[in-house]
Amino acid sequence: MKRSKNLRILMSEGQLSKKLFTIGILLNLIQVIVMLLIPWLAQFFIDSFINKEPFMYELVLIIFLSLIQMISGGIAYFILSTIGINVVANLRKKLWNKVLSLPMTYYDNQNSGSTVSRITNDTSSIMSLISYHLVNFIVNSITIIGAISFLLILDWQMTLLMIVILPLIALVIIPLGKKIYHISKYIQDQYATLTKKLMQALGEIKLVKSSNSENYEKENGNHSIESVAASAISLSKIYAFYYPFMNLIVSLLTFVIIGVGIYRLSMGFLTAGELVSYMLYLFRVTMPVTQMGTFFNEIQRTRGATERISELLKETDEDSSESITCIGDTIDFTGDIHFKNVNFVYDRKDILNNISLNIPAGKVIAIVGPSGSGKSTIFSLLQKYYHPVSGEIYIDGVSVKKVSNGNLRSHIGYVLQESPIIDGTILENLTYGINRAVTKDDIDVSLRLSHSKQFINEFPDGISTIVGERGLKLSGGQKQRISIARIFLKKTPIVLLDEATSNVDPDSEEVIQKGVQNLIADRTTIIIAHRLSTVMHADLIYVLEQGNITGSGTHTELMRNNEYYKAFVNKHQYT
Repeated sequence: MKRSKNLRILMSEGQLSKKLFTIGILLNLIQVIVMLLIPWLAQFFIDSFINKEPFMYELVLIIFLSLIQMISGGIAYFILSTIGINVVANLRKKLWNKVLSLPMTYYDNQNSGSTVSRITNDTSSIMSLISYHLVNFIVNSITIIGAISFLLILDWQMTLLMIVILPLIALVIIPLGKKIYHISKYIQDQYATLTKKLMQALGEIKLVKSSNSENYEKENGNHSIESVAASAISLSKIYAFYYPFMNLIVSLLTFVIIGVGIYRLSMGFLTAGELVSYMLYLFRVTMPVTQMGTFFNEIQRTRGATERISELLKETDEDSSESITCIGDTIDFTGDIHFKNVNFVYDRKDILNNISLNIPAGKVIAIVGPSGSGKSTIFSLLQKYYHPVSGEIYIDGVSVKKVSNGNLRSHIGYVLQESPIIDGTILENLTYGINRAVTKDDIDVSLRLSHSKQFINEFPDGISTIVGERGLKLSGGQKQRISIARIFLKKTPIVLLDEATSNVDPDSEEVIQKGVQNLIADRTTIIIAHRLSTVMHADLIYVLEQGNITGSGTHTELMRNNEYYKAFVNKHQYT
């Protein structure tokens, strides 16, 4: 019951066209009615032929009905297949949109391979069910009911004998269906694991090659592939028994009915035409019954996929996690930021303890402290990737809880330690996420201010250069400068710099620093850095230790009165 409910929900999510679906079913109904009339006419055609009576009328009518069956069946198949494809396409869109709207906490607990598997592999199983097996189930149900009705009319005694034998099939379908469900669900999980491993290896291909880990990744991937294959073979063993058994039942039933039919023909209870007609109707029953078993097995096989998709659709969206109604996208911030008594706990561990920060608009604020002290968490809370356990964060006096995620993040430019790059051109990376028209002059200015123009012009294709997956064609410093140029184009009043020069060489650092200085002019800037050369000229420096603010002031002030800051500076020889 639950699995059929899940399937109905997913079909609804896939925007099933009820009108087209009804047309397809009606065409299939026409096909079935015509298909059931042909054996009935066949008895008169055969008896007329044997008795040397005129039979052309029956022959022409049979040919005409066969053409109608072919045309209606073909159109119905195309309509229903198209519906199934569109349902799954819409479902994939729904899942993709859902994935993009989920909060960071979801990604903290789920790997990307498993999520991608739900969108691709799981929906493929549903497409097969909707496009083919569901349609066959409806057609076969009508066919079986209609064919048995004609069989009862032709010879009710033989039909009762057949009905007694048919339930043997159910004795096989039910226990096998349970096994098929468990194995199929396990296979779907293994597909997700395989996808995760492959994506992880390909996403970090530089690490794989630099670590000489090709053989390890080969073995790791091959193990997952073999696991999927082994489970698929287990499923094939079940089907290897199921299909021959079904064929055996159908063959035995056919032989019994033929034997009884020939006896009743010899006794005069049936004519030759009626016996042929009866056998044709018998095939109209036995074949659909076999396919009905396949449908129920397919339901079991797809059950795991529908459960995994339903679980994903039930996840709470990022915007839905807000208890306070957002005020929309109408605010233009200047960048005055205030953290008031903010506490944050993650995975039952205290990360920030009663943090209060005052960051005036247009000022440069630096946060220093050891790894794990909570510096990056402050950036995450400011952008609403996570939410404080208590306390408030204000921008221009407005609580960020009341600001929509889109509006808030459109005012913030974020440069990470390793700037993410999409697989596309440099131009596509520069304009990524900018929802307005960008002129050539805008781009030229952003490249000049970020000191990116020179290295871009060195590429033969210039700004149209394909950078490769994760920016493989670019150095770390070039990626950072593209990220800085993107913020110039985005024109945000707030800039967050998270270890922007920690992973680059001294020459690149010098160039990046020039771009950073241009970027932070007249912008509210929060800087996280271990290299104090990037923060010692900040308007205000906060020292963060184990989630607590242990000092604040200018570089000179902290050197006088903060022991941790003095030790930190002396250790790294930044003075």
